[in-house]
Amino acid sequence: MDNNKNWFQKAGGLEGIIIIALILFSLLAMIKYAGGIFLGKKEIGSFFEAKKPYTARYYVYLFGENNNAKNYKLPADITVDTESDGETGFTTIRLEKAYFPNGGFLTFSNCLLEGKKNIADQCQDQNGVNWTIEFKKEKIN
Repeated sequence: MDNNKNWFQKAGGLEGIIIIALILFSLLAMIKYAGGIFLGKKEIGSFFEAKKPYTARYYVYLFGENNNAKNYKLPADITVDTESDGETGFTTIRLEKAYFPNGGFLTFSNCLLEGKKNIADQCQDQNGVNWTIEFKKEKIN
């Protein structure tokens, strides 16, 4: 009689299927967590994204204070972290430093590109110049 059971009955019915699904989900979660620690890619949104906080290099677009000013696409150091508002955790992305091709650079303090609140429309560099910054998550390989 056992040979005539279908796969649903062999799995223990609905309860068995739910248990198998929970086991598979748990294994996938462990693989993702372990992958983030041991294989951690410093790439925002990657399945194996590195454990936060981490610093990575991405392009940013900088636009000067006035409409006639030059604009730049520059490699930059960004810091990706997790913060909490007391209820939920969320990812924050901060611009630390942008590099010009000639070797010069701009440093920024508290320049929040992504987060839950207080996202900067403009950020001020070490010289007091305000820049409008666009961040498009374009990673430098």
